[in-house]
Amino acid sequence: MRKRELLKVKNWPSPEKFWTSEGKEEFRLVTPKYSDLRLFRQWLTNKLKEAEESEESYEEMLMKKYGPFNYYDNYEENYELNNEYSILKHDYKSFLTKEELKTADLSVLKEISNLSFYSRIP
Repeated sequence: MRKRELLKVKNWPSPEKFWTSEGKEEFRLVTPKYSDLRLFRQWLTNKLKEAEESEESYEEMLMKKYGPFNYYDNYEENYELNNEYSILKHDYKSFLTKEELKTADLSVLKEISNLSFYSRIP
């Protein structure tokens, strides 16, 4: 007796096989029950379409946005230590586009950020 197609277990690719594959590969996304999977799927497909249309690679885009990376891999060199916490430098405005910043009601968000625990750290 054959199992129905829906009851068969699909062999999903390992993360290494997925990221090293050249073509398109199916994958499964495991989320908690409170997540909005439909909106995430739309966002992900939009980002993938944008990446396919753009000429520059992801690394080039990051270099343009954040500058060169320092991997701290040379043990002979004395590196400058960064003592600023990134949680204090970045907030909700870091993830908004310029158009969203213009239309956002920042007064309400500013009151909320003033109440946060991290705003009181010296």
